[in-house]
Amino acid sequence: MNNWAELFSPIIMDRGMGYYQNGAVHVRENTTSKIVADVMGTESYRVGIAFNGSLIESMDCECPYALDGNHCKHMAAVMLWRENHAPVQHAERPVTDTDATQLLADTNVQTMRVFLTNQFKRDPHLFELFKQYATSTELPADEMRRYRQQIDAIMQRHEDSYSQMDDDYDEYQDYYDRPYGRRDEGPFKELQDYIGDTISSLIASHHVIEATRLVDYIAEQAGPWEPESTSDSFDVLMRTITTAWTRLLAQKENDVTQTLFDWLQVQLVQTHDVNAEYWRTLRHFWLTNFKDSRFVQAKDALTVKKVDQNDSDNPMTGEVWARVWLTLAQTLGKKEQSIIEFCQNHIQLDAVRQYYVDLLVQKGDLDTAEKVLRGGKQRPDDGHFAMHQREEYSVQLKDLYQQTHNIPAYRHELQELVTQYDAYSEKRIRYYKELKSAYSPIEWRVVREKLFAAVSSPDLLAHFYLIEDMYDRLLQIAMQQRNSNMLHRFEAPLLTHYPEIVLAEYQKELSAAVRFPTKRTHYARVARTLRDLQAYPQARQFVSNLVQKWRREYSNRPAMMAELAIIHDASKKI
Repeated sequence: MNNWAELFSPIIMDRGMGYYQNGAVHVRENTTSKIVADVMGTESYRVGIAFNGSLIESMDCECPYALDGNHCKHMAAVMLWRENHAPVQHAERPVTDTDATQLLADTNVQTMRVFLTNQFKRDPHLFELFKQYATSTELPADEMRRYRQQIDAIMQRHEDSYSQMDDDYDEYQDYYDRPYGRRDEGPFKELQDYIGDTISSLIASHHVIEATRLVDYIAEQAGPWEPESTSDSFDVLMRTITTAWTRLLAQKENDVTQTLFDWLQVQLVQTHDVNAEYWRTLRHFWLTNFKDSRFVQAKDALTVKKVDQNDSDNPMTGEVWARVWLTLAQTLGKKEQSIIEFCQNHIQLDAVRQYYVDLLVQKGDLDTAEKVLRGGKQRPDDGHFAMHQREEYSVQLKDLYQQTHNIPAYRHELQELVTQYDAYSEKRIRYYKELKSAYSPIEWRVVREKLFAAVSSPDLLAHFYLIEDMYDRLLQIAMQQRNSNMLHRFEAPLLTHYPEIVLAEYQKELSAAVRFPTKRTHYARVARTLRDLQAYPQARQFVSNLVQKWRREYSNRPAMMAELAIIHDASKKI
């Protein structure tokens, strides 16, 4: 077993040493033939190592790195532990609290002192661990400063790396050309390992308040990080941080809980505009924990204060905090009347208005819901009110009128949805078809002409003409456009009904495209258009004639001839 370290790379050995020195190895069984241990890092992993005499027979660990067939830092940590602890010569049953209490009660103090002194000489780490348990409950200020400096060094190292990349365009381009999984993970992986190693050690040694402050410090430094801040490694780091917070709260120490709660309150106020994902993570943890009445009251007070501060001056921020309050109200089981009063007091916030409408519909108060929605549509645009929000109110009103069988109002809202929000979208087509179904065929002929006159978007009109089988109007609007994009989009129905006109337009367009010699990529685009046209039976002869004509006229253009040959070969297969 003397050369076992050669099984591990230097960096893996260093990390294993860190785990061992920080007391992360918790041995469950240590005999001459095997050792089984749990190694506490970001997560706890079970390690099993079997021996044949002095030789290692096998090593297993549950971590992903080991499952890929590698020798991991958790294995190295367990081997370092075993090297400093003699194995038990035969398997023993696990030691219980009763066993330990009875043994200590039966042992005099002098005997324990002699035993511990010898153990401390053999295992300096055990000495440090015992000292942390037995002496000061709070780390010295310079020790905390050292931990913060280690975190700062990780951040600075990656800041420098990105600054250097900004100065070197080729290196910057190479970075962003790499597959996403092979990019530098920024400081996030290092910070994740730091939590797994150093923070776990502090928790294990009962320096919980210090561990809390350091996890908070890591979150504070990582939150505003710009490069790749939405990467998977950032998400993993935030999950690691919330897991550490959960472990810290599980210690059930009042100072820890209060420290973390106070820090989260400050961060939620200060970092709303820094990193949305970071802020959402903090908000979720803040909302789902801290259930004692004093924390609940503080949450409620902070949220109401932030809504009141922002509902007029900064409505977008006010909406965010309003959503938090409404979520909190549901969690706390607030009375319905207090929620209604909150909604009425902050009705100018669209998120609150939408919530209030849903609440009124659930209660069956459809008249009030209609008034609230109409108020939303009619209030002036203050610069923060987006058109899509007004459209949402129209959709809700439309559904409400349909539910109450107010047919005239239902049709009116649908007409607005079709004509006032002019750009083409699948939603607009759905509204058009829904409006059509609300009229008889005779009525619809009159209504649709009014709709056509109110729509200014050619693209939207073209889709309406297609729905109505008005191919003459579809052809007319396609021919009126400055380019052939619309002709291409609707070529299938237009070729079916007006093949001569459409093919004549294609001939003019394609002939102009090959008038002058150019690159093969340009010829390839022209050839692609011709191949697409070959899919239509009424266009195949046209394509064949045009290809033959060009082969005669442009035989001195080898790149063009090569692309035409591909079309000729494809035509044989049709």
